[in-house]
Amino acid sequence: MRRVFLACVFLPMATAVFAINLRSYPEVIQNGTMMFDVGVGFGTPVYGSMLCPPISLNFEYALPVFSLPFTFGLKFAYSADNLGFTNNNFGIAFRTAYHLNFGVPHLDTYVALNLGDIISTPWGDYGGNSFWIGIMAGARYYFKYQSHFGVYLEAGFDKLTYVNFGGTVRF
Repeated sequence: MRRVFLACVFLPMATAVFAINLRSYPEVIQNGTMMFDVGVGFGTPVYGSMLCPPISLNFEYALPVFSLPFTFGLKFAYSADNLGFTNNNFGIAFRTAYHLNFGVPHLDTYVALNLGDIISTPWGDYGGNSFWIGIMAGARYYFKYQSHFGVYLEAGFDKLTYVNFGGTVRF
């Protein structure tokens, strides 16, 4: 009975893994596509308690590396913390993402890495710079009749957010 159960669970997962095309972009992205995302996130504050949730702007450019579907770009973010005073955090990071092609129309799935710096307003021991690293899994869905516009959702470990969502445009 246990073997039948395991076969019923793992066989569909194995089939889905082999259905992924690891060497091409999803149908909504081609070499040279540019994407711009604006979103808001939820997570933990850098210091103290959160006054303003992280607001982010992402820009990515599709550029294959060794025929693999990568994008490269920048991520800008802002958040504010309450420490009895307002502590502003400004982040800038280099961003790269590897895109997975599941063959689903209008869907772009990816795993992203952010590396950069968060600059906090200098208030006593809380100001200065801190290293920013983030690993996120995400998806963008572009609307059928407005194919350049869509929505995105990212989740993972990031210094500013654990979940990030918003709007996206590609051109």
